Amino acid sequence: MKKFKIILAVAALITLAGCNNQLIDTNWVFKEAICRMPDGTSKEFNLKSWKNFEDGDMVQFTTTDGDVYLTHSSNCFLINR
Repeated sequence: MKKFKIILAVAALITLAGCNNQLIDTNWVFKEAICRMPDGTSKEFNLKSWKNFEDGDMVQFTTTDGDVYLTHSSNCFLINR
């Protein structure tokens, strides 16, 4: 039983190491956003704050001007330069 647990742990580590995914998100500071607007143009914003929702599809951000936007995450790029 002990060998089985060791083999399972090693297999899990190899699998996780082989993934090309970030398991823990460590960057939560974004200062700018570039978003596609409904008319098809792109607009750049300076951010005061932002948040995403549990399902991960929507992002809401507040600009330094105080405007609040809610959009699908596929319409925006959050940037920290």
